[in-house]
Amino acid sequence: MIDTSIETIAGSLTQAGIEIYRRSSDRIQIAERVRMHLMDSGVSVSIAEPPTVQYAVRCQRSDFPTNDASDLFERVRTASAPAARDAGFVEVGARTRTITDPMDDSRVLDTWLEVLFERAISESDELTSIVTWALSQPKYVQP
Repeated sequence: MIDTSIETIAGSLTQAGIEIYRRSSDRIQIAERVRMHLMDSGVSVSIAEPPTVQYAVRCQRSDFPTNDASDLFERVRTASAPAARDAGFVEVGARTRTITDPMDDSRVLDTWLEVLFERAISESDELTSIVTWALSQPKYVQP
């Protein structure tokens, strides 16, 4: 059994050397370092009963300008679903995200088509290994 308090889960992650990007009352977003910068990794832990680890894999519209959305989602699934299934993850959704210029919200930089994978955690000793596995997975499907 796992203690589902946000303090306990965040403490376990931090103790294992996993950096936290952001916390809310029901989710911990995991960070990754890109050179000196701390960034959102696309991996998160949901504080629920049972807790879950979720990660997103994406295609970028700018890389495949002539493909429609269903083709891009399928490209992401083909590239990432087998490894996710082998690790006990299931697809829980797909979404389109508009990426805008941080200085001008009216300027669209790209569109990301993401597939979300999730796995429930039943034992506390699974938490860090599953988060570490999700962090190791490619999050971007290249052309």
